[in-house]
Amino acid sequence: MFEKQRLNYLLALFMQVSSGLYLVRLGLSPVYFLLPILSMMIFLNVIKSRKFHFQNEGYFLLLTLFPFVVSQFLDSNEFSNQIIINYLLSIICYLAYTQVIFELNEVNLNNVVKKTTVFFMLLVTIETIYRFKNPIGLNDIYAQREDIAFYAYKLSSLMFSDSNGVAILLINILFVNEISFIKFNWANSMKYKMFVRCVLIILVVGTYSRAAILAMILGYSFMLLIFNNKYRYLSLIFITPVAIISLLSILSFVSSDGSGNHKLNELYAISDFIVMEKIDWFQYIFGFGFGFGEIYTNKYIHGFIAKTLIEGGILMFCCLISYFLLSIYKYRHLSILLVPIAILSFSLSVYVLVPFTVSFILLASAISKNELESL
Repeated sequence: MFEKQRLNYLLALFMQVSSGLYLVRLGLSPVYFLLPILSMMIFLNVIKSRKFHFQNEGYFLLLTLFPFVVSQFLDSNEFSNQIIINYLLSIICYLAYTQVIFELNEVNLNNVVKKTTVFFMLLVTIETIYRFKNPIGLNDIYAQREDIAFYAYKLSSLMFSDSNGVAILLINILFVNEISFIKFNWANSMKYKMFVRCVLIILVVGTYSRAAILAMILGYSFMLLIFNNKYRYLSLIFITPVAIISLLSILSFVSSDGSGNHKLNELYAISDFIVMEKIDWFQYIFGFGFGFGEIYTNKYIHGFIAKTLIEGGILMFCCLISYFLLSIYKYRHLSILLVPIAILSFSLSVYVLVPFTVSFILLASAISKNELESL
């Protein structure tokens, strides 16, 4: 029993770390070969034990494969290839990671969170230093507009095409830690909690992703208002004005450099798509295909919601939303992670669905798995 728990722990830890190990500067990110190897090891272990685990909400995730295959069957381009690979790898990650993560006890779950957090704090710190030392096109951008010169420090990421991908990863890590701090309060000292929060918040700010900073502020506001019973009303008095001021400030800043107009256009495109403006039934159900959203919007789609709905179609969008909502219904504390991710999804996405999104949701679900019994 001890050896099985140890094996599941090691497989879960390596799966969790590997799921976010994107290093585009290497040419081939480790996630693309480490995850398949680890998944194969897990599946071989499943065959040996003849015990297969599956979460009911996972059916909605698997159902997305049907519209995904239909929408991508005929066409592909430079944008869609990476999306297809990461989407399929995310499904494999879900099936494999489910076999081990729900088998871990509380001590091992907390260790997975801690070791994953320390690893990525070190990696992203190196990534941040590299970006600040190697800005791309700083003089050209500065010559155009001084107030958007910070974009040069976003484009030189070691991990993704820009630092927005790093920001999404950090938001996942930050709020999974908050769930762990609540559920495993006994295992984490106050000094450790404050250290992790401070480092991760600084790293999020260092990505220069305004959407991530806003999602972080509103995510903490949601968490303190909903889950902090002791100081709920005090939090309401102080947090609400801070959140509103932050929201207005960031929105004003975003709109000043054209980024806000782009996001506004995506919202208009979403509303037009929902009412079937200038599309047929096939496009409505199965979308335009990932990488082909420009056919409808005339611009590349950045946001997860717009990309999933317009490029993936209403069927895929509904299946994914059902998966997220059912997961929250089943594991209430999972909302601490998914609310800031939902806020972020209006503005950003990384290859639509990526393994670390799935793995962090499963990790947060496993941490919260006993909460229904205690209600």
